Amino acid sequence: MVPGPDPAFCGSPQYQGGKVAADNRVAQYGRLTIWLVRDGQSPWCWVVPQSAQVSRADGVTFVECDRTWIALRPLGVAPIVPDDGLTRQIAEGEKPKFPGHRVLASRGQADRYCGVAVEVGEAESHGSFARFRQQVLAADLDRSKLDEGIVQYKAAGGQWLGFHWNDNPHDLGVWRNGQRHDWRSHAGQLYRGYDPESPGPLVSRWGDGSLTVSAGGHTFRCTVDSEGGVTFSNQ
Repeated sequence: MVPGPDPAFCGSPQYQGGKVAADNRVAQYGRLTIWLVRDGQSPWCWVVPQSAQVSRADGVTFVECDRTWIALRPLGVAPIVPDDGLTRQIAEGEKPKFPGHRVLASRGQADRYCGVAVEVGEAESHGSFARFRQQVLAADLDRSKLDEGIVQYKAAGGQWLGFHWNDNPHDLGVWRNGQRHDWRSHAGQLYRGYDPESPGPLVSRWGDGSLTVSAGGHTFRCTVDSEGGVTFSNQ
């Protein structure tokens, strides 16, 4: 997903001039995400597998993948629908960038900000896609102050995420169940380089070929050997 015109750059760290419409901010809490861009007319692109089932209900676009379900709720943007022209750009030709995928696209119809609210589900969280769809359509999305960069999303299960735009990304207003996120403590939740005395939740020593993630009392480790073989372990 990217607030820009080129689906070949969705999620890419190699953003170039013109690939992103304007400054944008993301707030996330569990399975809920709010993403806004400071350009009410911004184009938006999503790249999804061709095998994913795409449907719409009450303005919500649902993407039903093999094990994960995604609901895209417009925030000042037109309906999010498949785009055949953009799909050809990424999935066809001699060297397609994303073969076997297609593009969903939309464009902003707002004054100052536009974006999308995202809810994610799976069998472990909702039991069935039908139940996920039902709960998404019962969620409360308050976009009444979108022109101020303020959005609130309350999921049917009671979890809610609040977003309040700030030009300083380190002072973005993110509320999780009514409590504002403390950015001063945020550094302790991010990646830190290898330090055996004080390892962070994400550790990947340069050149080691291993990534270790520790959270919730569990540790996950992924290692890639010199032959390209990948091993996983959970502790």
